[in-house]
Amino acid sequence: MIRDEQLVKEIYKWLSPPKESANYNAAYAILKSQPDTCQWFVTGNTFSGWLKQPGFLWIKGNWLW
Repeated sequence: MIRDEQLVKEIYKWLSPPKESANYNAAYAILKSQPDTCQWFVTGNTFSGWLKQPGFLWIKGNWLW
């Protein structure tokens, strides 16, 4: 049993799923301010191939802020 309450809170936070609404709101704000963002991806071969034959698609990006 873990007795350090702060450690337990940090572990729970680390194991918790991401907050979809925060991620969605951040992405939506970017798309509103920069409408052509990600067009290179959604019109590219990798994404269109995935749409035709769905499966696991790993997308890795960099945080700019």
